Formats: sequence, C-alpha cells, structure tokens
Amino acid sequence: MNDKLNKALDQVSDKYLSEAENYKRVRHRPYWVGAIAAVLALVIGISAASGGLLPEPGPSLPIIQGSISDVPEPSGIQTPNTLQLANLIAAPQYPEMAPRPCEDDYPDYNEYSVMLRAWEESRKQQYDQPQGYADSLTDFFRQSIPLFLNATENSAYSPVNVYMALAMLAETTDGNSRQQILEVLGLDTIEQLREQVNHVWNAHYQDDGVTTLLLGNSLWLDEAFSFRQDTVNLLASNYYASSFRGDLGTAAMDEQLQAWLNANTGDLLQEQAKNIKMDPSTIFALASTVYFAADWESEFSPKNTQDMLFHCGEHDLMTPFMRKTLSYGTYYRGSNFGAVCLELGGENSMWLILPDEGYAVADILESDEYLNLTMTGRCEGRGTYKIHLSLPKFDVVSETNLIDGLKEMGITDVFDPTISDFSPLTDTPALYVGGASHAARVTIDEEGCLAAAFTVLLTYATSAGDPPPEIDFTLDRPFLFVISSRDDLPLFVGNVAEP
Repeated sequence: MNDKLNKALDQVSDKYLSEAENYKRVRHRPYWVGAIAAVLALVIGISAASGGLLPEPGPSLPIIQGSISDVPEPSGIQTPNTLQLANLIAAPQYPEMAPRPCEDDYPDYNEYSVMLRAWEESRKQQYDQPQGYADSLTDFFRQSIPLFLNATENSAYSPVNVYMALAMLAETTDGNSRQQILEVLGLDTIEQLREQVNHVWNAHYQDDGVTTLLLGNSLWLDEAFSFRQDTVNLLASNYYASSFRGDLGTAAMDEQLQAWLNANTGDLLQEQAKNIKMDPSTIFALASTVYFAADWESEFSPKNTQDMLFHCGEHDLMTPFMRKTLSYGTYYRGSNFGAVCLELGGENSMWLILPDEGYAVADILESDEYLNLTMTGRCEGRGTYKIHLSLPKFDVVSETNLIDGLKEMGITDVFDPTISDFSPLTDTPALYVGGASHAARVTIDEEGCLAAAFTVLLTYATSAGDPPPEIDFTLDRPFLFVISSRDDLPLFVGNVAEP
C-alpha cells in the first residue's frame, strides 16, 4: 500500500502540488446561492452492517477516490488533490448557510428582502440551541485554560477545539477510559455528549460569506487493523468527522494528514502541521480543527496606527498600535483588571483584559472572574465611557503538548496500554494515546481577526504478550565491551580483564 501511495503521489501534476502548497484562505468567500436549511445528510463511502468490523484489506483493496466533492470542505478551501489518494471511509455533509446579502447587489428591494429573510431563517435554524446546553463545560474551561495557556510568554489555546478532540476520543473508548473523559467534560453519559456536540457545532458553525467560524474533525485508520464500522458512522453523523484509511506511519500518510490540517486551518499553522507525524506503531489518529475569520464591526483606520512602546517586563518593544475612540464604550472593572469588549462580525467578540499595575496575566488566570465576564458579561463593575483605545497588532502562535495537563485533569487511563479501553472502535488490545498535540494561532490587524487551531491525538499499539523470562547477568569476570557509533560502527572495543 505504501508503494502504491508513493507512486500515486509521484504522479500528481506540478500544478496540483503547487496549488496544495499555495492555496490561501481568503477573508471572505464570494457570495453564492446555497440551501437555506442546514443539510445534515450523511455520505458513507463504504457501507457495512451496524456493529461490523471494517475488513482487513488485501493487496487488491481499491482506494476510494470519488470526486473532489466527496471530500468535505469545512473551511471553504478547495480540498488538496493529494487527499484524493486517501481511502475515504466516511464523510459528513456539512451545514450550508444562506449568504448574507449585500443591498447594493440587489437593485430590486423586494428581491433583497427575500434574500435577507432567507439569511435570517438560515441563521435561526443554525443557531437556535437549547439554553444552557454548554453549562457543563464551564469547569472544563476553568481547568484547562490555566494548564494549556502559557502565562509568561506568547501563547494561544482553543478550548473548543480541544473539547471536540476529547469528545471524539470518548466515542472511541469505553469503561473507565470513557468515564474519565466524560467527567472532565461535565457529563454522565455518551448520549449526553453526542447531543451536546451537536449543539456546540451548530451554535458556532458560521459560513455565510461574511463571517467564518468552521469546525473540522477527522479519523485516520491504519489499513492493517480492523475497526468497527458503526463507530466510524457515529463519528461522521454526530461529530462531522471524515474517516480515512491507509498505511499510517509512512511519509505519504503524514502528507495526507498535514494537507488535511492545512486545508482546515486556512494554512495558518503550516509550520506546526509539519511537526505532526505518525510512526509505524500508530493504529489510529483523531484530528480536530477550528478556523475563524471576521472583520471588526467598527474597523480601525490604518492612518491612526502608529508605533508605540510595549512594555515587556525587563525591556520595552516598539510596535504598531491600532487606535480608535469608542464614543460610548463599556468598560468592565474586575478585582484586579480592567476589560473592554470589541465586536466582531457574526456576533462574535474579542475581550481585551488588562491586569492592574502590579499584577500579571498569571494572577488573572488564578481566578474565575475573567471567565465569568467573557461568558456572561457580568463583572464587579461596569460603566459607559468615551474610551480611547490603543491596541497593538499581534500575531500569536504556539504549540502545546496536552498529555501532562490532561492527566492532571483526571484523564489517565487512555495513556496506559494496560488499562485503556478502545473496544468501541477496535478489538486490537493494548492501545494507548501516545501523542496529544495542540497548536493555535491568532492574528489581528485594522480589518479584523484571523485564528486557527488544531488538536491531534495519536493512538499507538504495544505488545501485550507474556512477560519475558528473567536472567541474572553479573559481570564478575573478564568481559568485552564495544562502543558503537550512531550508524552502529564500532568506535571502541575493549576487554576488561581486571577492573
């Protein structure tokens, strides 16, 4: 299979390879006429009886290529052509939203009114979720943010992205392995999690040609092992996860996964995606992405941007500051910080939280006060002021290993092959999560904000056979030693006749 993939990759034209390297996420997609209602039909690449195992492939197993449209495009970017080489097992149909109409494009006001109502109805169907559907996640946010956000240097973290990855991991596990994840997410049953994921997804998914907030999930399966089709189907229908199958641990499949990550994060995390590699012991991988692009409701004028000093503790840095005045802005007063909220398109927002003199970001993270403010708008005090805002332009990117933090939160069994339970997905024993990587980037300028994140969980196999026999090896008589190079060449050979 590896040889076939490598041969196929060699046959991809220079044009396609160039496109895969250079496609970029535009801030706004062209207006289009789409379906008004969200379409949630499931496209299954290979059908199988519920509960059955995906068969172990033989040498003649065909690669399911289909057309480009068979591979979902949650970020609106044309799917990299290299992904056509992957064995697509299942793919969801992403929700489609009616575009927000521009009045200037419709000379006939009645036609504009029809399109405007279609857009409003599309938004209503997409966003009307039960009140309090995410209340159980407050503790997860409270615990995870201080763990995964570096409070002393540039860093970024996406709690919703990590939540999605953990939700998929819960679906592939059972027993105490699953229960630990559910407890961290504040839920009792997997059925509650499936319902909540659906609410979170639809409440956040925005793709109306103006504001973009897009979520993507995928499952990557090794071709040498059997997997349960019903779980693959559940991940597609409840988690919008595309499932691919191939020879994991090869350069070809690493390129496939990296291409998928780049396509779903608008190329914002290319350097970080290069670090995601699967080794030959990888049995399956879960990948989750989030991509966000929105303009400020009130943009900053570039002519007001000027260089100013930013105080970085031990030194000062001259950097461009965007400036504008909020004539009737709201200032929030916390116990040890002040805050201002800027509106972004699609009813999104960016909170700017400034620690008081003598306090640091780490002090803010110690309390839930900042989280209560950003999730509810409630704070110790608030008032309306004329606010002269100066905000430095920034581009923050970071990578985080999640394993230690997840263990600290109480998710431990999935990392131990002797007690982990991945039976909902596969009968392969002694599996464990050996890699949990998170990368995030947020950048702002006078026009608005771009942000992306991905989380990749790698599950490996280990031997679970009988314990090895025991021997005593006591060097109490003359012995020989060899010091070898990294290429296994003997650098030194010696005989210890008398130590």
